[in-house]
Amino acid sequence: MLYVNPAITPGVASVHQGLKQRTTLRELERLFAYMLLQEMRRTVPEDSLLGSGLATQIQADMLDDALSGAIAESGQLGIAKLIEDQIQAAAIHNQLGRSVP
Repeated sequence: MLYVNPAITPGVASVHQGLKQRTTLRELERLFAYMLLQEMRRTVPEDSLLGSGLATQIQADMLDDALSGAIAESGQLGIAKLIEDQIQAAAIHNQLGRSVP
């Protein structure tokens, strides 16, 4: 599911912190969308036409993975943006708290 773990991938440490954080948050949003699609799929009854074999499960997982990637790229859920905004607000709050005696 996760293709890159930017928090621990070697070589990524030299990349700008903001890009690393943004990539991590985008992957978090992708994981959330994937889990959401998986749970939604469980509510749908099995189709007698396609069956419920291993090939059907693999195809459904691949479809969910592709859809979750597209959802995360579009930013329509807004989870990554919301968390990024909160991190920035906390950083500003911490800076202001330290600068005021």
